[in-house]
Amino acid sequence: MVSPLATLLRAMVLVAIVALAGCASTFVLHPTTNSGTSTNGRRFVDAPRGPVEVFVERPSGSEKIRPAVAVLEFVGNAGRADWGTSLPSRFVNAAPMEIWRMNYPGYGASAGRARLSSIAPAARAVFDVMREESGDTPILVYGFSLGSTAALHLAAHREVDGVILRNPPPLGRIILT
Repeated sequence: MVSPLATLLRAMVLVAIVALAGCASTFVLHPTTNSGTSTNGRRFVDAPRGPVEVFVERPSGSEKIRPAVAVLEFVGNAGRADWGTSLPSRFVNAAPMEIWRMNYPGYGASAGRARLSSIAPAARAVFDVMREESGDTPILVYGFSLGSTAALHLAAHREVDGVILRNPPPLGRIILT
């Protein structure tokens, strides 16, 4: 009979192998690269592993007003930046704002392969360009589902003015395991 400790050790070794071999990206990420529904506001930001596709928009009626806030939005795993914002309309209409949405590497027209390890460097690159261009405008990072991890990464590595997480993965369980 196999002891529970031996079973646990085997499971931990298997998880480590999967994580270190890059298999986790294959199991977690489901990129789509077909042409998007929109090219309005599309631009590319240089990131460590190639250009990242970003969509910048101002909600209707606020195009000519200096934004009171800028939002960097990270979509969920099954989402795409070119499909529009997942921010609630009551939030979008609350103040003049500028919204930047990023397609992760390997998604949409962003260069590179879809890898978990490529999301954080791309997020930092986009944030740095956004910060440079927005000056003293407050920047909020907004993460939906998988995008919550990118938002939290930025909150830990850059000076952001606020973080909004919507439908995050079970972060407590992930951190504790």
